[in-house]
Amino acid sequence: MGDVGSIGLRMPTSGDIQGLLEKGTGPWYSPKTTPGKYAQAATEGAASMPIGIGGISVGALSGLGSQLGLQMTGDNPIGALGGGLITGALPAGLRAIGGRATQRLREATSGMKPEDWDAAVARQKNAQSQGCECNRT
Repeated sequence: MGDVGSIGLRMPTSGDIQGLLEKGTGPWYSPKTTPGKYAQAATEGAASMPIGIGGISVGALSGLGSQLGLQMTGDNPIGALGGGLITGALPAGLRAIGGRATQRLREATSGMKPEDWDAAVARQKNAQSQGCECNRT
């Protein structure tokens, strides 16, 4: 059982709950192959996340990263933790970066008319024809 701080209560862990259920159902399936282990990790990760935008997919990705971390570190639980944290945080980081870029582009181009776009494209093509690599950041 898991400890709940100084109040002295012991909360059941997932292992405790599974053990109780297995008394009635028998041992649960445990994958033996590498693809099976990845499938189980993705399913468990997805099931652990709240339902909402990206929640299930982030959970599945975190589960896959956790299994990859285990495989890369020879079943070291710290590898699983690291893999799960990195892959679980990756979508949020990419969303934050992409959201700002999209917002900046929207702000920079708001109010532009089609003829403004045409003029900008013509200027860019003219500059490129003269050797300017103006489409790079």
